[in-house]
Amino acid sequence: MVACLLSLAFSAYTQPTSYPGKPIRLLAPSQPGGSNDGVARILATGLNHYMGRPIVIDNRAGGGGIIASELAARARPDGYTLLFVYAAFTTTPFLQPNITYDTLRDFAPISEIADQAQFIAVNAALPVNSVQQLLALAKNKPGGLLAGYTQPGGSTHLATEIFKLRTGTSMSMTSVSYKGGAAVQIALAAGEVQIAFLTATSMLPQISTGKIKAIAVAAPKRVRYLPDVPTLEEAGAPSVEASPWQ
Repeated sequence: MVACLLSLAFSAYTQPTSYPGKPIRLLAPSQPGGSNDGVARILATGLNHYMGRPIVIDNRAGGGGIIASELAARARPDGYTLLFVYAAFTTTPFLQPNITYDTLRDFAPISEIADQAQFIAVNAALPVNSVQQLLALAKNKPGGLLAGYTQPGGSTHLATEIFKLRTGTSMSMTSVSYKGGAAVQIALAAGEVQIAFLTATSMLPQISTGKIKAIAVAAPKRVRYLPDVPTLEEAGAPSVEASPWQ
């Protein structure tokens, strides 16, 4: 399910007919520059045009989305605080049992926004052009490859660990956590890590400059905007489907 969430108790029966009468805050639980932030800003632009009021992006990254979610849960339920969520919203409660909000009780879903297939991207200097070459390199160099991901329990972390388990490279790749998608992109382009699961939104600029390359897509079929990139199954590797939603 893909959703943008609103503080609970927002009801058409309690709203004045002039709603919205002031700017609306859209809490984004991610750093500026990543794919989640990019989609949130596209959404804000559309809502601004449709509603005729400014939609103010408030980036509150950290804690797997907990910081932004707590702020939204405590906000006045008057329709002026929206929470832009992504896949970690549903996994974080299982990893952090002491969170102060209830994802089902304290929020109400509004609308599906987007979902994006993730790609296995590698640093352009890495001497591989396919998944099979990547696996061979990893197995011949135990612990020598670093895989970047955005946050513990997030979609990129889960995709990374599932990929390592299914390809038998858990001992060959070391996972490294970063604070946001933008930080992972920078680290991959700079060679701090050699591999990462990224969405097209976040990696296309780095691909165009030749700093990273996509070698497979973690989806059941190829995507139209990168038609030359094979699926993991086409590349002869175990299938991993990773399409984080927002």
